[in-house]
Amino acid sequence: HIRDITDSLIEHCQYKRLDENANIQLSDEKIVSVVLDLVGAGFDTVTTAISWSLMYLVTKPSIQRKIQEELDTVIGRSRRPRISDRPQLPYMEAFILEVFRHSSFIPFTIPHSTTRDTSLNGFYVPKGRCVFVNQWQINHDQ
Repeated sequence: HIRDITDSLIEHCQYKRLDENANIQLSDEKIVSVVLDLVGAGFDTVTTAISWSLMYLVTKPSIQRKIQEELDTVIGRSRRPRISDRPQLPYMEAFILEVFRHSSFIPFTIPHSTTRDTSLNGFYVPKGRCVFVNQWQINHDQ
C-alpha cells in the first residue's frame, strides 16, 4: 500500500534488491538525497508560510474576520476543517494563494538544467546549463 513518496522509495529499494535488471535504478545515495531534499525543503517552506500567514492575519484583522465568517458558515464550530472542505472555502483559499504570491518567500526556484540548446528573450542558453527562475519577479509582475 503506497501512501506517499517515502513508501514508493522504500518499495523501489526492496524491488531493486530483488531485480538488479530493473529498468529504473536509483542508488541508495540518490534515495537518501531525495528524502533529505523533501524533508529539508518542506520544513523551511512550511514554517515560513505559516509565519507570513500569521503576520498578514494579525496586521489585517478584517481578513481574519472574513475567513472566520466563511469557516463558521461552511463548516460551523462543531468540527475541524478538512482538506476536502477547500473547494467550499474560496476566500480562505484565495488568502493562502495570495500569501504565497505576495510574500514570495522563495525568491528563486530550485535550479533546473536545460535539456537542449535554446534561446530566451534573445539570449542563447546551451544544453546542460543551470538555470534559475526569479519567482519573486514573476509573482510581482504587474
